[in-house]
Amino acid sequence: MEVSGHAGGEEMGDVIEGGDVTELRELEVKPPHRETTARLLAVLLVSIFGGTALIHYVTLAVFVYAGKADAADKLGTFFNAWLPAITALVGSATTYYFTKEKR
Repeated sequence: MEVSGHAGGEEMGDVIEGGDVTELRELEVKPPHRETTARLLAVLLVSIFGGTALIHYVTLAVFVYAGKADAADKLGTFFNAWLPAITALVGSATTYYFTKEKR
């Protein structure tokens, strides 16, 4: 079996230039606008939900400690109206965020 060309030991003819090799950079992958917005809304609404609950319980403790039971009752009524609204928003946002289409 006879091998020809460079592997066979003959002189290499023309050299093919492949171009310059430059430094490799990391590719930046930016999430699409819609996914960024969905993530921001989900985090924001969950933060509002947690903050509202924390503020409610701290304020309630202050009112009870100060002996203002009537103000504590009014705060409870407000929180009972606010809680379902914010819970629905948080549930919708998190459901959308975790079940959106994978592209």
